[in-house]
Amino acid sequence: MNIKFFIINLSLPLIQTSSNYKMNFTRNKINKSFDLSQNISYAILIVLILIASALRIYQIDFQPLWNDELSSIMRSDFDNVSYVLKDWDEYGHPPGLYIFYFYWIKLFSNSELSIRIPSIIAGVLSVIFIYLIAKKIYSKNEGIISATFMSILWCPIYFSQEARQYSLLILFSIIVSYLLIIIINRLKNNYFSNKKYYLLYILSSIFISYLHYFGLLLIAIQAFYMTILFISKKKKNIHIIFIYSIILITYIPWISTLIYYSNYDAVPHIPKPSIIDTVYFFEFLFNWSEPLTKVVFFLLLYFFLKTSYDIIKQKRYKNFTELITQPELILGLWLFIPFIIVYIRSIVSTPILTYRSLLISLPPAYILLSRALIKLPFNIKINYFLIISLLSLFTYDLFFTLNYYNKPTKDQFRESVKYIIDNNSKYPDSKMLAYTWNTQYFNYYFKHFNSELKTNENIGTIQDTVILNKLINNSSPKYIWYIYIHRNPENDFITYFDNNFNLIEFKDFIGGQVRLYKQNSNF
Repeated sequence: MNIKFFIINLSLPLIQTSSNYKMNFTRNKINKSFDLSQNISYAILIVLILIASALRIYQIDFQPLWNDELSSIMRSDFDNVSYVLKDWDEYGHPPGLYIFYFYWIKLFSNSELSIRIPSIIAGVLSVIFIYLIAKKIYSKNEGIISATFMSILWCPIYFSQEARQYSLLILFSIIVSYLLIIIINRLKNNYFSNKKYYLLYILSSIFISYLHYFGLLLIAIQAFYMTILFISKKKKNIHIIFIYSIILITYIPWISTLIYYSNYDAVPHIPKPSIIDTVYFFEFLFNWSEPLTKVVFFLLLYFFLKTSYDIIKQKRYKNFTELITQPELILGLWLFIPFIIVYIRSIVSTPILTYRSLLISLPPAYILLSRALIKLPFNIKINYFLIISLLSLFTYDLFFTLNYYNKPTKDQFRESVKYIIDNNSKYPDSKMLAYTWNTQYFNYYFKHFNSELKTNENIGTIQDTVILNKLINNSSPKYIWYIYIHRNPENDFITYFDNNFNLIEFKDFIGGQVRLYKQNSNF
């Protein structure tokens, strides 16, 4: 045998082993680097979760329960769930929140802290889910920045400390959109198995539809988008029809109520919008800060123009399906379409535009801003400096400009009731009268302070002077407490009160006033 041939054959396995070792070493090095990067992202996310939790729990009882929060309790705290169902049918709002609170109150209590805990939990979970959806659409970098916005900005914190449906609305708008993106990607790649995503999407869609009318609006927009996306794909369209047919069937019990209340001529507290509401809505999402909102506008405008130019020039799509599934287009539709629909409806018919109801569009605003910051045309150090600077400004704004944790802003039902309790002993033989949307709101706090005082009389119009005279004649109290919050009595009623009784003292509170009268001997 040729000795040279023998040596080559003998050394070949060693060469191959050495080569495989180098390849494995390189692969392991890449995997370790990737794992390290992922671990850092998860560590940052955990820190953000802790920060979000702290910012939502801190001073949770500083603001009293205001009118709508007390309404949440009164429409949920019944002996039987059938009373909840009867009440929401008359009230007009979807019943999801009140049914949820019915069981929550039975399991825990209706205290200030207890009733706000679900919103706190939803607010913290929103940080996690916005990270997941931004990471899925773009990368973990956008996920971290979006989660940071969700953690520290005023808007999601405020509604995480309020016993209403809005924190849950933010959370489930993210969840249904996250699940929808998964379903779209699977259908595009012809993956028809593993229907767990369908089930989760259907359940989440049903919940958000019964949580708020604008939750239903989001699902309707998604249904229309999915129909357009797969309109020519018969096999895929069957899946779309199946999903939204089930959601529609489960909403049938509420459709008649929806139609009835949608025909209301006016909602007294909601004015017709103007074009400036577009700007105000963005300010609402970004700490009510005009200068910071201008920065946000500039960043988003730059990003949209550059992205549109790149899509057109580089043709980053093969067909119509690829075009309308561009991340920026999906997020842009999610951000603007609900506002446009509600704005047009409010102009041509009943005004329904409120910023808090449009919180379904909060997540795409934060994700798009995160992407815009990542895509700034500077080197990575400058980009990160600008990102950290903007986040720092938002944090400063929350604590100092807005003074969020030290400035009372909500209806002071609690403080006004406490004032009466503290001073009532000075005025024996007194009667209490009130004016608000439900006198039980005051009685909730009388009970909260373990007081035997309460009010059942709700008067505040000029026609109510007849009731007032009858009450005074029947019981002849020496003093009369008159308390009103979140609902102002008519001027003529107050004038009548002032002319026929002696005003001893009064105290202003956020949302209203407490007035103490002494009966006129000539009355």
